[in-house]
Amino acid sequence: MFFVASRFASELHVEAGDFRREHFENYEASLYREWYYISRMVDGMYKSFKHFEIFKSYCFFCFMGAESFVGSGGVKRPNDPTALMLNVGNPKFVEHFMQIYARVRELYKQDQVSTQDEEYFRSFLQKEMKSFNYREYGNPARAGIHYRVPMAEMMAATRMLAG
Repeated sequence: MFFVASRFASELHVEAGDFRREHFENYEASLYREWYYISRMVDGMYKSFKHFEIFKSYCFFCFMGAESFVGSGGVKRPNDPTALMLNVGNPKFVEHFMQIYARVRELYKQDQVSTQDEEYFRSFLQKEMKSFNYREYGNPARAGIHYRVPMAEMMAATRMLAG
């Protein structure tokens, strides 16, 4: 909510007294884009829960969205339409996410999933999502346990990427 308020405040142009509609178009488009993709992330959570191994991998996509948003300095760019919550302003992230979301919806219709389906999700996390995967999500050696990146390390990465 804070990020939404920050973005809104920066669009107001209060000092200039200029409240024309066009100043709010980016804000409106950004809110819609966040709603559109985040609502699908949530829908995917519910649908993937039918098959626990798929759910476990699918959750990591949402985590990666949040972590890569912070890691790329998105919090510091409230007026940038490519810096949206859970990284849904990044076209590459969205493309990969929608591919996985479509697969979750397909698997939801099945009573069981195969080990190949489970491996597909793990492999996708490690290969296709590599540039967003800060914690080796999907690595079977981790057994689903991914320790938090130390805050100092995350903040250093944020400062470095935000430039």
